[in-house]
Amino acid sequence: KIGGFSSHSSKRGCYRCDHSFSTIQDSNTGYWKPDFSNFNANLPQRSKEKHQSIAYKFKNSSSTIRNQIFTEHGIRWTPLIKLPYIDIQRFIVIDPMHNLYLGTAKRIMKKWTSGEQPLISVHDLKKIQSIIDATPPPSDIGRIPHKIASQFAGFSADQWKSWCLIYSTLTLRDILPEEHRQYWQSFVDCLLLWGQTIITREEIEYGDFAIKDFLAKVKSIWGQKLQLQICICICILKIVC
Repeated sequence: KIGGFSSHSSKRGCYRCDHSFSTIQDSNTGYWKPDFSNFNANLPQRSKEKHQSIAYKFKNSSSTIRNQIFTEHGIRWTPLIKLPYIDIQRFIVIDPMHNLYLGTAKRIMKKWTSGEQPLISVHDLKKIQSIIDATPPPSDIGRIPHKIASQFAGFSADQWKSWCLIYSTLTLRDILPEEHRQYWQSFVDCLLLWGQTIITREEIEYGDFAIKDFLAKVKSIWGQKLQLQICICICILKIVC
């Protein structure tokens, strides 16, 4: 919001591309939501000049016109645009805490541990906890609390990060079926690359390949519905540079 963009769940959910996504109805809730299934890096890009022009128009308009502008373009006024050096599309980055850890990772684990025949049973969760308890963590990483048996209830973003990057590949390799372990590994590979403080263009490309592999395999196994739930905005980083 500080960048003046609409939320990731709007029809203008991509802050990099100049594209309005169609909507589909959720069969469970009945609510309409954007369909990001055809998202790709080749969509037309927003230009800095056009974005600034629309933002200033928003600033100088009445509340009614502002609502129309925001609905059509997904852009509102932000004082950051007044900074002469800023390129708002390039300087606003993906939030990994909510998007990747509290979003995608949490949703996948919920999928694996729910249902009448979950991929990961309560017995498996207890086994995972025992493996973690017997594995000394690195000195700079806190131990994951005893919440895994309760299906990761109350995990913080840092705890999800530790689970994904350190513990998950170790503990899931003999529990998950191979096809599920493969797409999870692609997701972890992406996290390792995109979670760095400094990242090269080559690493962005590798991360982009990994996340697309993850999404493709999720779609082939679980269907488009789950893929749509987790694909919002996570393919955008490649085009930020």
